[in-house]
Amino acid sequence: MLTGVGKLIIILLKVNVMSKYVLTELIKRIPVFDSHEHIYREGGLCRDFFTAVMSTYVFTDILSAGYIKNTVELCDCSRDDSERWRIFEPIWNEVKFTGYAQCISQGVAEVYGIQEITGQTIGPIQEKFRNQTIDCDIFKFLRTNANITGGSICLNEFPPYFIPVPPGWFMVSKIDEGLIELTSTAKIERLCGYLNAALPANIDDYCDCAVAYLEMLRREHGVRVFKTGQAYRRQISYSNPDRASVEDIYHSLLSSGELAFNTTIPLQDYIMHKLLVWMEKNNIIMQIHTGLTAGKELIERTGAHHLESLIMQHPNLRVVIFHGSYPFTGYLGALIKNYPNVYADMCWLHAISPAGARQALREWLELFSYTKIFAFGGDFRLDEVPFCSIGHLSLARRNVASVLGGMTDEGLMSECEAAHVAECLMFRNAQAVYQDAIQACPYQK
Repeated sequence: MLTGVGKLIIILLKVNVMSKYVLTELIKRIPVFDSHEHIYREGGLCRDFFTAVMSTYVFTDILSAGYIKNTVELCDCSRDDSERWRIFEPIWNEVKFTGYAQCISQGVAEVYGIQEITGQTIGPIQEKFRNQTIDCDIFKFLRTNANITGGSICLNEFPPYFIPVPPGWFMVSKIDEGLIELTSTAKIERLCGYLNAALPANIDDYCDCAVAYLEMLRREHGVRVFKTGQAYRRQISYSNPDRASVEDIYHSLLSSGELAFNTTIPLQDYIMHKLLVWMEKNNIIMQIHTGLTAGKELIERTGAHHLESLIMQHPNLRVVIFHGSYPFTGYLGALIKNYPNVYADMCWLHAISPAGARQALREWLELFSYTKIFAFGGDFRLDEVPFCSIGHLSLARRNVASVLGGMTDEGLMSECEAAHVAECLMFRNAQAVYQDAIQACPYQK
């Protein structure tokens, strides 16, 4: 049975017109699985264009371009829009070609129908922003405007705040700051209070409590995927410290009430391995942030190459590596080629570097199975700036079409194969890996 996309492929092949333009249009018809987004409990739709821009990743491009003093003035909604535009125009002209900025401009074009951000269009853009009514159903907005029919929402709070989601969506819980990064007794007390448990007397008792917490999320809330973003705070290599040394650190924490972050790294490593063992036994998926961060953390310590030992020690754990590990995409490709339990997620990657994403995708397609690549995850705050995720998707579609079109031109795949691979990259691969999480989510409305 051919899908709608499959039938279109046959028609195009009969008339011999599978150009890159046609492939791009074909990819727009493919339903999208959005592998990574954020929603915060305290969030709210941003109804001011300038504030929206300054709240997104492009703010880092603005800072790196040397603009620091003017950023506060741009977010002052009491100022006239024309005055704010005079401040913004020279800044925008310097950064508008970056991937982050393209998410803004493409999002404005796709959602609001305004093709350029200029002094002449800033008034209509602001009017569109101020009259938005999409916050009542973000998921309908994504489906209607971008054909996004499923995906993943990352819950950053500890404990997580669950929200209603449509069929095809599921939620992910972060575990690093709440469970692994044990730097104060207050964190232990919070966990025990949530579980109604006594304060753990030793590190193994604490690990039992942490596992009980994960098991509760699995059993009562259908969570089948967890995430860590430790790359923001440490090198993501995990040693195997002996229990005695870890126990000493744990008792120092109990007696002092608080320890420096770096002092607790062996403790974090010990806890991480204990949690991963539980995940292996329960068919849980682990998402790991790698590569560039939205800040000034040391880039080298974020590379996926630091994870090889962890991957080897947990061969039954499915690991999804986020952001293509940019700029370490080549090493990530080698990991995935060697380990069947590792997958590449391109969430955020097309925004970080559209050209880097194209290069990585082309290399990966000739390095390992295309079924291990998830081509899109918006990685924006849907509660504030959903138009940015749609802009990001526009970049992803363009990149996938460019890479697959190039491979068909070179005779490496047929047009029909290119269309099939595109459907897998944009939807089927991620949906298949996360199928259990989708089915287990009890919050689908």
